[in-house]
Amino acid sequence: MTRKRNVLVLVEFFGQGGAERVAAMVAKMLASDGSFNVWLYSIQGGGVIPHLEGITSGSLNVSNGQGLAKKIKNYYLKVHRLSQLKKQLAIDVSISSLWPVDWINALTGHEKKVAVIQINILNNVQNEKMVKLRKLVTAVYSRFDKVVLGGGNLIEEMNGFFKIEKQKLLVIQNPVETKRVAKNLEQPLPYSLPDIFEKYQVLVAANRLSIIKNTEALIPIYKALPNQEKVKLLIIGEGEEKERIQQFILSEGLSYSQVEADVFEEKANIYFLNFQENIHSLISKSNVFLFSTKAEGLPLTLLEAMSAGAPILVSDCPNGGIGEIIKGTFAFDYENPRLIPEKFQGGYLMPIPLVDRPETIEKWKNKIEEILTADQMQLKKMTASNKAKAEEFDIENVKVAWVSMIQGLFEN
Repeated sequence: MTRKRNVLVLVEFFGQGGAERVAAMVAKMLASDGSFNVWLYSIQGGGVIPHLEGITSGSLNVSNGQGLAKKIKNYYLKVHRLSQLKKQLAIDVSISSLWPVDWINALTGHEKKVAVIQINILNNVQNEKMVKLRKLVTAVYSRFDKVVLGGGNLIEEMNGFFKIEKQKLLVIQNPVETKRVAKNLEQPLPYSLPDIFEKYQVLVAANRLSIIKNTEALIPIYKALPNQEKVKLLIIGEGEEKERIQQFILSEGLSYSQVEADVFEEKANIYFLNFQENIHSLISKSNVFLFSTKAEGLPLTLLEAMSAGAPILVSDCPNGGIGEIIKGTFAFDYENPRLIPEKFQGGYLMPIPLVDRPETIEKWKNKIEEILTADQMQLKKMTASNKAKAEEFDIENVKVAWVSMIQGLFEN
């Protein structure tokens, strides 16, 4: 009888980001297969350590520290503690996600190694240093046995620009837990939101509040809508841009309120809600789900919104992951970005909305109005189409690819 393989899944920290959520799902997929013992660890301390069935979770508890001396010390601690953990657990396979973890994983242990890349390095302001350190990036990822890409749009970049051998590259698209989404839809809405969804038409956005997610563009879009007294914008998420977005709301003559606050102002135009484990029941009751991002890999949030059944307006943005979900193609024309909305069965692929480009704001406003005034038959078709598309990315289908890939590492 073949013994169970010991698998260590690594993230930078435990949080609400897409990479962390996908890593947790990879751990759950492998644990549920029965062929693996699975550990899920973060490099940095802080955050809430998840408790997942059949998985042991923990942290190396190393911070990122300020100053050169502190950083060097912390890098040493990360490498040392990870090396010790791999020996202690007799790890056969390590799986890491995102560069801050990948390079530390590459430097430690002699087990089989898998890196997961969710979003493009090229044409991504968040990864400019990696482009400048091209040779180092190539050297690090060449040490991995497999580099799993969240979308096919990454193949040309990793092979063509970073010169990673094609046989090491494997596309396994991000999964969505459609059964968990369906179960979450049965749960009641939190706080005073049941009354809000009953009284108003509600637009929902759910993402980390960072520059790349472009949440601020939703403010002038909302402001341009007629009948604002009948429409609310609910922004779910946390992040470094939150305060700036709130100040922008006030500068535009609008008002906001925090749903969890002791004194919640229902009359406010825009509502903020901190990150929720169950965003699906909220999204399912929204009139439109808005995803105004400037760049994406293969976005889990979009898949979950589709599984929840909401009509969708989404930026057709670099680096092709959104097109891969909706149109089945990951090609993105950087020289000719989308200018005209394109209908798909569950909503619209939209130009990226930009605060300083009023024509893009107007197009989003027009399509929101169109969906808000659609009849029930049209809305039901949108819901059914989005749910059917999400089923193609169901976790059970993706699990087969992950298990097969890891088992294949030991066949030679």
